[in-house]
Amino acid sequence: MESCTQMHKIEVSRIPLLIKNIIDCLIFLLGIASLCASASNTVFFGGAGFASNSEDIANAYPFSYRIYNSPEKELKLNSSIRSKISTIHNSTFEIGLNLSENNDSQVVFGFVVDREAISEEKIGDKYKLVIDISAQSLFFDYQSKAVLASYPIAIQYIDISQKPFSDSEKASMVEKLYYGGLENNINILDEFSATLTKIKFSREVRQRVKVTNVNVDPEALPILFPSLNENSTKIFVAQQFSKYLSNNQSIPVLPFTVGQAIGGKMVTRLSGTEYSLVIPAPDFAIELTLKPFKKIKFAENNTGASWIYGSYLGVDVIEPDSQKSFLSATLKYGATKSVPQSQTVVDDRAAYEEALLILIDNFTRTISSPDEAWAKRYASDPAIANQMKKLNEVLKKCAM
Repeated sequence: MESCTQMHKIEVSRIPLLIKNIIDCLIFLLGIASLCASASNTVFFGGAGFASNSEDIANAYPFSYRIYNSPEKELKLNSSIRSKISTIHNSTFEIGLNLSENNDSQVVFGFVVDREAISEEKIGDKYKLVIDISAQSLFFDYQSKAVLASYPIAIQYIDISQKPFSDSEKASMVEKLYYGGLENNINILDEFSATLTKIKFSREVRQRVKVTNVNVDPEALPILFPSLNENSTKIFVAQQFSKYLSNNQSIPVLPFTVGQAIGGKMVTRLSGTEYSLVIPAPDFAIELTLKPFKKIKFAENNTGASWIYGSYLGVDVIEPDSQKSFLSATLKYGATKSVPQSQTVVDDRAAYEEALLILIDNFTRTISSPDEAWAKRYASDPAIANQMKKLNEVLKKCAM
């Protein structure tokens, strides 16, 4: 009896130890699972680059390229971006700064500049300068080189001077639009960081949307961009539409490809490495048609005249496989510009561009809650509101 009692005491005393061991094992397994989950949700920064063929970069981005056209400048830009994104907290992914060439399962993202536009006009005895910089946060699969998502961003800076702006002044402003130092410290790198903070990203993409084609009416081409060719105008329209659609509907988009991608591929150089990226076929395709602009005198008096700058954009959305149409509309918007008699030069191009961008912004915002009054005013057809409701359901399938 005595020995049996002793054995029983020993077995009972072991129970807490066994429970502790089990708990330790569970904690260990949970830790491994957490590490694996964390690794699968990590996206790695691949560097900065341009959305253009290599031979076109200097012409397409003359001032932005100056802050990137040497190894030292490229290192400075990438170091600045790394510093800004290293503290980002996003619930849908973690950011890795050490890209490994031996890990094929990585998701890589880059800062890709896709537009630089500078316009200057004389207003009375002053000169007005407008600088636009656009870029995108581009995500792709490192192994397949397939683009997973793109989140466009853009900034604009306006300055006034008593004399024309020199190239050196423009170059200095563009550099500060990257690194900061202008009024309110506006810069594209902060916008890039802010975009990474608020977006939702998943490697498992649901369905994809993309601007697949842009038609430009011959009458519209020389008005909007007299010095650019047709492909450059197509890229501008597609990029702006994609940017507003992504921002206003909180969805990723696939990048437009004409002029920088042939056969569904685009070449992007990030941190000295050139990637030939594959653009997947979209589940939903958007075709845009830039129609002729119109300028109409609205009013005139002794001090000057008011003009309406009208922009017109055809928007068609289909499912490529079935050719099912969700939207087919021609949108319109008129921006009013007052021109004083003292103004010797009027920048019509900037006014047309402003009208077009307001139209795109207005439309992509209204998709979420269209009504017949809006459709009648901006599409000349109340029935377009029902088509926009169908489009809204389509875009919900593209959200991550």
